[in-house]
Amino acid sequence: MSSDDTSSGYVLDTPYLFEFQEELSPVRLNYTALLGGYPAVPLDRPFRYLDIGCGYGVTLAVLAAAFPDARFTGIDLNPDHIREAADLASDAGNLRLLCGGFDDVALGPDEQFDFVVMHGLVSWLDDGPFAALTDFLDRHVAPGGIVYASYNALPGWSATQSLRSRLLAEAATIDGNAADRAMGAITALQQMKSANIAFFRCYPELGNHLDRLADMDPRYVVHEFLNASNRAFEAADIFDRFSTAGLTFAGTATTFLTYVDLAFPPLLQDKARSCTTRTELEMLRDFVRNETFRKDVFVRGSTQLSADDWQAALHDIPVAASLPVSLIEREVGFGEIAIQYDGEVFDPVIDILSGRAASPAQLTRLIDGLDIDMASDATAFLIAGGQFHAALKPTESVTVPERCRIVHDTTRRLIDRLAMDEGEAPVVAPALGSGLRLGGSTAMMLRALDVAPDTAVDWLMAEMARTGHQLAGVGDHAFGDAVAREQLNDAFAAFRSGWLPKLLELGVVEAAD
Repeated sequence: MSSDDTSSGYVLDTPYLFEFQEELSPVRLNYTALLGGYPAVPLDRPFRYLDIGCGYGVTLAVLAAAFPDARFTGIDLNPDHIREAADLASDAGNLRLLCGGFDDVALGPDEQFDFVVMHGLVSWLDDGPFAALTDFLDRHVAPGGIVYASYNALPGWSATQSLRSRLLAEAATIDGNAADRAMGAITALQQMKSANIAFFRCYPELGNHLDRLADMDPRYVVHEFLNASNRAFEAADIFDRFSTAGLTFAGTATTFLTYVDLAFPPLLQDKARSCTTRTELEMLRDFVRNETFRKDVFVRGSTQLSADDWQAALHDIPVAASLPVSLIEREVGFGEIAIQYDGEVFDPVIDILSGRAASPAQLTRLIDGLDIDMASDATAFLIAGGQFHAALKPTESVTVPERCRIVHDTTRRLIDRLAMDEGEAPVVAPALGSGLRLGGSTAMMLRALDVAPDTAVDWLMAEMARTGHQLAGVGDHAFGDAVAREQLNDAFAAFRSGWLPKLLELGVVEAAD
């Protein structure tokens, strides 16, 4: 989509959300490609990364800090997004931000990228711009490169399309900016729901979805429903379109969907295993799950690793916990299926990984009686559960020093900009080769430790008074109340014993002089 298309229906008067997309980390993208049998992009050399539709650049800011030797480029149509992105990453000498459409920004004709990511973009493209996108990818994805594309999916979005059409029609009758029109349209449809119309009787879940939309951030509703083009695709259609750019589907960034045992109900697992092509399997799974959104990963080329090389690569991937051990849930549900993370294999593996990142091969040397297949399976299912992630490098257990400080200024800016206003903030975690999403309260405690290590609670109380926001756990007491201070003291003590060791291990903070 070129910048000339900004009047053709892409909403510009309402910026998008501040979002950090964990799936866009080069480490995570490499892991998805590797699960599909394809080689990873080497991360121990400078690589090139492009985000088309980068929004406020939150993900780019984190990744540019985590990989200072790599080169990052972000493209977005909205000048407000680009300006904010430049502020968030103001000291990132390895990040270039371009305002415009993907086919008219100032890229060199021979410039190629090892990673190209597009979160939600393709759902906003009609056939003409989509063809231009695949031509762009054909020119600018390097051999062996990895491409990420997420989009509204069929069959799950089928009925939602009708809801969206009505929202568009109602919004067209309302004055105001896009956010005003979006929320006014939702109110109009809620009135129809109250009238018990046939549409909502036939599709009760869409009525529930409408009510959820009413409570969501208007910025999300605008961009999800009011752009002139908002399409849903079958996976096979996307695979065919991307194949014209020499791209082969490698897997889904929603990791648990890779595994038949987790993605299909037991009665259909044999049917899933009988599929003869990956496309057939993906189409069956989308139908079974009534999929509404896909996160696809593609590779430039179709040569897969040999079985031996594939196994060896998986065995050497470090795996890290992204939560303190006290917050790790031992049962995780995947729809109708749940995994209990306990027993003679999971217990010792979690015990080690909760304090340090280690690969399956390392785990076999650290745990008596654990063979490589058991270690590989255990870490794979832990990653699928979302509380553990492929990491950039192994780590070691840490001892918490008396004083700590935040390592990256990017982390400071993200917390200052997002923690109070957005209720969460990502922080740069170099050991993960990514970021770590922290709740607003946790992020503010980290910032307090950095700014005022001796008077952290006083600093937090002052920030709450200044911003008018409260932190989770403080309750409804007036600012300055003794009970609120006591609660903050308890919360900060829990942060030091729980989150701080994890943040030290992952390189978010370091010992202060």
